[in-house]
Amino acid sequence: MEDRFYQIYENEILIPGIEGETRLMHISDTHICAHDGDSSEEEVRWAFEKDAYWMFQKKEFARMAGEYFSKEQEISTVSAFRKLMKLAEKTEPDLLVLSGDNLEIMHPAGERFLKAQLDSYSGRYLCIPGNHEDETLEGIWQTDPVIVPFRGFSIVGIDDRLKTVSDRTLVVLKELAEKAEPVIIVTHIPVSTDLNREAMSIFDSYFYIDEASSDSNAREFVRLIKENDCFRAVLCGHVHGYSKTEIAPGKYQICSSQGMIGAVDMVTVRGR
Repeated sequence: MEDRFYQIYENEILIPGIEGETRLMHISDTHICAHDGDSSEEEVRWAFEKDAYWMFQKKEFARMAGEYFSKEQEISTVSAFRKLMKLAEKTEPDLLVLSGDNLEIMHPAGERFLKAQLDSYSGRYLCIPGNHEDETLEGIWQTDPVIVPFRGFSIVGIDDRLKTVSDRTLVVLKELAEKAEPVIIVTHIPVSTDLNREAMSIFDSYFYIDEASSDSNAREFVRLIKENDCFRAVLCGHVHGYSKTEIAPGKYQICSSQGMIGAVDMVTVRGR
């Protein structure tokens, strides 16, 4: 019987000249609220309260995005994450991409749970932080860009959780642009350009980085990925609703919905 928890969106990224197909499983915004045997009573209470909060909030986000929500989605954030990892093990993507807000906040039980889940995962993964998280979680994500090479292209995970990027990130992006090899960018917070600004306007400005930002690094970040042909697509989250928009002609930004409700983007990367 089909499991109605999963809501799978099929996507395609075309990169002329590459051989074969690369299959990505992209999830975001799982907001894990965990407790375990080492948690204090206060931490256990917090986890239950936050799960109850997200039970309501994720339903509201689903309603606003016009996405399915029923009894299958009425499970804890921990149970939802376990089911997502089960799907990853079953489908065996070439890369599992987790684009931030993996944890509700940085808390010991959540960190232990996330590490255990990813350490036991049999495949490759790329995990970046979201605005609910710190810049570093040892062994899981880091501040500097992470480059994952594939045949003919790379996937680069970037920390933009503060609605800007570091000087080091800009240096790495410029180096990649000079190499002119195809790159897929993974961020948490989406970008807004003149081409997709109207589509992004359904969200509050909290939910995206605009190319007209007052922050100079944010402006340069958007300019680089918008104007350089080597940057082929952006995978992101944060908005709690699926969208696919153009940030430049033929260059798409795919925003994943809430992993808490079983939203999964399956992304096939292939040549024309």
